[in-house]
Amino acid sequence: MLVGDAYNPNTMKISMYASLSDITELLSRTGASDIMVVDKEGYLVGVASEGDLIRAVIPEPDEIVKSDLPLLTGFEIMEEKGREIRELMVKDIMVPTPITVTEEDALISAAQIMLTRMIRRLPVVKNGKLIGSLSRADVCKAVLGENLEEL
Repeated sequence: MLVGDAYNPNTMKISMYASLSDITELLSRTGASDIMVVDKEGYLVGVASEGDLIRAVIPEPDEIVKSDLPLLTGFEIMEEKGREIRELMVKDIMVPTPITVTEEDALISAAQIMLTRMIRRLPVVKNGKLIGSLSRADVCKAVLGENLEEL
């Protein structure tokens, strides 16, 4: 079985020039955990996730200790950082060189990449352009879907 037999051509995508507020809204509204980042021509330029957003605002331990306001909690520092970076662009936090797969790749290879690299969703590209994504759920459906109908 190939990636082309299982991937979803309807994947969430956003411009690398969108603000972090924009991607936060999109993640929240859709429930997606990863969003593919594309340029104007539809070429994949990165992937941004809820984890990337959290990493951008989570304080380093020394930030909490060195805070000018000793009563400022870690969460308050996160809120402050969130306000400070709200207008940064997606390109500032995205993973710029994500692992990708093509329609012709073996589904088992994609599944192994997902498990060993702890990736929830892989971009599917054709000649560098984003054509969809492959999630862990897509793999499960491809492998187990037909068997479930027989039960």
